[in-house]
Amino acid sequence: MPTDWEKKLLKIDGVKAVKILVDEGEALLTLNKDTEINENVIRQEIKKAGFTAREIVFVDKKVINEH
Repeated sequence: MPTDWEKKLLKIDGVKAVKILVDEGEALLTLNKDTEINENVIRQEIKKAGFTAREIVFVDKKVINEH
């Protein structure tokens, strides 16, 4: 069962799974296969959920450029 933190992050459009690593201060977000997302959108949505994104690392993802 997802924690309250995970539930907040699951509300981000395109996020299909969340794993919070409390001791490491990390959240791993798995996006739907065809999701294209802008890093600023992720930062804003994470902030809305009550968190601060220090670093965002994309692994094998499509990322929309800001421009």
